[in-house]
Amino acid sequence: MVFSQVEPQSLLKGKRFMVCCTTGSPQEAYQHGGRNKYTIDEYLRPYEGQANHAEMIWEQPVAVHSQFPGGGKAELEAGCKQYQQRLQALVAATKQ
Repeated sequence: MVFSQVEPQSLLKGKRFMVCCTTGSPQEAYQHGGRNKYTIDEYLRPYEGQANHAEMIWEQPVAVHSQFPGGGKAELEAGCKQYQQRLQALVAATKQ
């Protein structure tokens, strides 16, 4: 039996990669000097590295910052709307 020699990353080449996450903390916590010391982009750098290795297109992440418990509903709803808009824009871009 003969198997084709396909590199794993070639199956993902050119595909878009976008992370959507919630933090459970206010945005100020994800700054240099903030409680978490690093930005969301810095926390997600390993994902970006894997996307680059696989020759994928790295999309700017959607991060929803909100304080739990005791709130966050408005932030979550706004984050859902932002995520929906980003997905719709990506789908529209692929149809062109």
